[in-house]
Amino acid sequence: MLQLENRTKYMFLLLTLVITIVLLYESYNFKFSQPSLIKQILLSQRFKKTNQSQEYNYTLHIIAVADVERQKHYQRHSDSVFCYAHRHGYQFSAINPHDYHMCSNITNFYFKKHCAVIMYFIQHPFIDWLVVLDGDTFIVNATRSLDRFIPRDPTIHVIHYERFIDNEIMAGNYIIRNHPWSLLYLYKWSNYFTRISNIGYHNHDNGALHLHFIDMIGIDNQTYNKCASLYNVSHHEGFYMDYVACTKCALKGRRKFEHIILYRRAHGFCRDEGSSPHRIHYLDTFMHGYKANLNHFYEEPINTSACTAIRNWTPKIRQSLIINDTQNAKLFTKQWEQESSNRYPSTVMYPEVANCWPDCEIEMTGDALKNFTTRICNNPKFKT
Repeated sequence: MLQLENRTKYMFLLLTLVITIVLLYESYNFKFSQPSLIKQILLSQRFKKTNQSQEYNYTLHIIAVADVERQKHYQRHSDSVFCYAHRHGYQFSAINPHDYHMCSNITNFYFKKHCAVIMYFIQHPFIDWLVVLDGDTFIVNATRSLDRFIPRDPTIHVIHYERFIDNEIMAGNYIIRNHPWSLLYLYKWSNYFTRISNIGYHNHDNGALHLHFIDMIGIDNQTYNKCASLYNVSHHEGFYMDYVACTKCALKGRRKFEHIILYRRAHGFCRDEGSSPHRIHYLDTFMHGYKANLNHFYEEPINTSACTAIRNWTPKIRQSLIINDTQNAKLFTKQWEQESSNRYPSTVMYPEVANCWPDCEIEMTGDALKNFTTRICNNPKFKT
């Protein structure tokens, strides 16, 4: 009986993989206007619950992606996410991309990560949303759920946020819907690993994400090629940031697209630790990028056995690190943005969030949009 169950499970996974490959092959050139029979079946059956839900009930998993060594090193980070997931009714797992044989041809770990996310979806075909985290991501405020970041719009499939320190589109942490378009998105992103071998300063999957992003939203070939030419000759951080600025110029200040939401700096579900001197806004949820143990942030270790018995678990953050007052938080945000502008003037040259945080709209409008696009596009290396 067990052998039969294993065979059935294997055949189901194999069938799902075959369907996925067909979808990827058919969709590679964005030919979505004439859905195939397979797509129609998937959209009408597999995703019926998500698209028809009146109360917007959804199944959400959180995964931290790291190899064995880093899983051990970041165990306390993962413990905090585990307890957070338990509090809000999410499922949490730590996965190792090297465990997925179908991704073995991808030699770069960071790109292999996104292939592993595809395989996770194949293994868990009935989840709706997946929160993908780097191993060095941990919880600083467990009271805030992820509901506010899950769109009710059934056409939105991918959620990114901008890195505060340099205005990059963040690659390590993102939210993605279980949908054929998402699988295509991950597939094409992971295949950029073949292009980085001749680029001196490529920043792995984070660098590739910017070209991939403007490709997936349908930016014209001339603009894409202009930014790609900067990427191809990048050999130090300054050149790389010019390339990032080119892709942000191509977006013209937009953050909401047909299938993607790009949360503005300081408005995403996570903030990179490098954007502050170890200080925490009261509106932060996840913190990313802290490589050491968490003694600096936590007053005591996290007990994963105990947190499952506590209804409203929250980590004991050192109070000296928390900025609870709104006015002080705004002042710190302005200070951090100015420091970011001093360090990365090609991408953070306009105070786009300091003047409206914490309630900036997703899309910029009016004079703010005009000033932002004028400044970020004012670079002779890609100015039209």
